[in-house]
Amino acid sequence: MSSIRPTPDRPTPDRPIPGLAARGAVEQFLLWSLRTWVRGFDDQPWKLAEMREGFAAINAGEAGDHLDQAMTLFAGGAEGRVDINCPRCPSVTADEHNLVLAIALIQRGWEASATRLLSDWLPPAALRLCQPHFVHVAFALDDAGYRAPVRERAVRAPARAAPDAARTGAEGPSRARLH
Repeated sequence: MSSIRPTPDRPTPDRPIPGLAARGAVEQFLLWSLRTWVRGFDDQPWKLAEMREGFAAINAGEAGDHLDQAMTLFAGGAEGRVDINCPRCPSVTADEHNLVLAIALIQRGWEASATRLLSDWLPPAALRLCQPHFVHVAFALDDAGYRAPVRERAVRAPARAAPDAARTGAEGPSRARLH
């Protein structure tokens, strides 16, 4: 039985995932951090330093390095597509929502729930390497006084095959979409 209870802002087909403006400062900061990391990973390496500076500014400095390590392992090990918007996008994807939720669950000591959530993307070996870094991020934020709220899990779209999968019959490498 899940220890997460439905909330009024539960994502449903008629009530989409809450956008950026409907979220508190901690969630907005985490979303900015994830999105900035993707920017740095994709084509703007100086963004990684900017992301680390953001964590240092809120007295959670070590969290920046751990988020970098977690996301590097996540990007390398994730199966299927992971949708991450650009830092300024007002909408929030199901993948972003669930990554922030994983951190919120860890902050409350519900690591088993976070493990189940992260296993939507990661096979067991990648999960074992990646999760400790998410734990460090969650605890560093919590120690600095920043706790993300627990929201209902968002339903992710079915995994999409890579463009060449139809020809090869195999799933391609992980794909991240930066909007």
